[in-house]
Amino acid sequence: MSNPTKEELKRDWAANREHFEALAKFYYVNDREYYDKYIAPFYESQSIVSNVETKNSRASVLIVLSVIMALILGFSVLVYFLAADFDKSINQELKEIVVDSMAKGKNLDSDYMKAMKYMSEKDYDRAEKLLKKIPEDSPDYKNAQQLLESIKYLKQYDKK
Repeated sequence: MSNPTKEELKRDWAANREHFEALAKFYYVNDREYYDKYIAPFYESQSIVSNVETKNSRASVLIVLSVIMALILGFSVLVYFLAADFDKSINQELKEIVVDSMAKGKNLDSDYMKAMKYMSEKDYDRAEKLLKKIPEDSPDYKNAQQLLESIKYLKQYDKK
């Protein structure tokens, strides 16, 4: 019986792994020199490929996690700046309402105006209490209701 050639071993390695394994066991026991010279290198090269695949797999996972973290960070920064911009616009609107009310001669001691002052100071609880006291027949009622809705958002997202 002649030993398989390198080409036959390559073919069996690629196409018929069971046959290759049987040959490997046979030569490992009966002809260790042939096994070490011709068969063992197939297993060694497979180990190298396996290590490379494992390293590539770890690198891929690391890249995906890095991209996810970058997206989360970017989204967080975006939300922070949008919330800050929203807060600035609310404060600007409050100032405009106060100035407009002063120009129209409204009572600056009314609950509505006091609530506006508290909102500009970010004391939303006190502002909410005053806005809820405004009666439905008041000309400030609709504005008070809108401010109450804004307070819900501001309490949830505003950072003092």
